[in-house]
Amino acid sequence: MFVFEDISTFTDKDIQELLKNAETSQWAMALKGTTAALKEKVLGNMSQRAATMLTEEMDYLGAVRQTEVETIQQQVVDIARHLEEQGAISRQSDDDSEQYVQ
Repeated sequence: MFVFEDISTFTDKDIQELLKNAETSQWAMALKGTTAALKEKVLGNMSQRAATMLTEEMDYLGAVRQTEVETIQQQVVDIARHLEEQGAISRQSDDDSEQYVQ
């Protein structure tokens, strides 16, 4: 089962692809109440200007209902699943010990 917090296990490249496919307003709501590590990972994959704007939008939202946050997080998860089905991103599982060589 894939949940929003699993995004923290994505590679930087995959997070960047996901960032391109989800609206900034979705990210602002979805990141409310998440771990600092996940926020840091997402914001670290944005330009400094975009990260500042997203942080400001999150602050502007103020307190929001948990159910609203969970709804938007599910939308982002759905986008990630769609991208995974298309082969644009790939999730590494805990048992993904396969190594690659060139």
